[in-house]
Amino acid sequence: NPLESHARFSSNQTLVKAVLAAGMFPNLATVRAGKRAAKWHTLEDGKVKPHPSSVNSFVASLPTRWVIYNQKVKSSDIFIRDSTCIADYALLLFGGALTPKGDGSMSMLQGYASFAAQSEVQALILGLREQLSNILQGKIEQPTTDIDRAGSKLVEAVVKLLAAQDSCMPPGRGERDEDYSR
Repeated sequence: NPLESHARFSSNQTLVKAVLAAGMFPNLATVRAGKRAAKWHTLEDGKVKPHPSSVNSFVASLPTRWVIYNQKVKSSDIFIRDSTCIADYALLLFGGALTPKGDGSMSMLQGYASFAAQSEVQALILGLREQLSNILQGKIEQPTTDIDRAGSKLVEAVVKLLAAQDSCMPPGRGERDEDYSR
């Protein structure tokens, strides 16, 4: 069954979140730990809040500093709906265009999302992104390409990288609130 080969990683939550990052980008918010509730911030709106019906609402911290979301709604405040935590590597591999800097750091969204990395890690991330892009471009140009065969080793490497970071993040790792006033 051809669909079974495509569903091989469908139960891998870390990879599914990375794919969500690709699909929902640039709907990205930073989250910092607070005393009673986490502090949320978007590039466009500054301070926002998780929708009161969200499972991410009313928690003091989240396990990552990033969340992607489906939509924002404005009523008494600006609320984020349908959000999920995203790890740095998922965002680096599947988010928007990266701007590498000479000091090893990288950024996206005009510097809103910044990442510090050793030059070797930066090269690895940029190389993996290029390989992923090439495989997807090849599939677009030749729809009959067996993408499972062409990219199986790359996908396995990406899954291992995402899993390695996921296993290093304890729940509630969020950092203390920083000043985001503009």
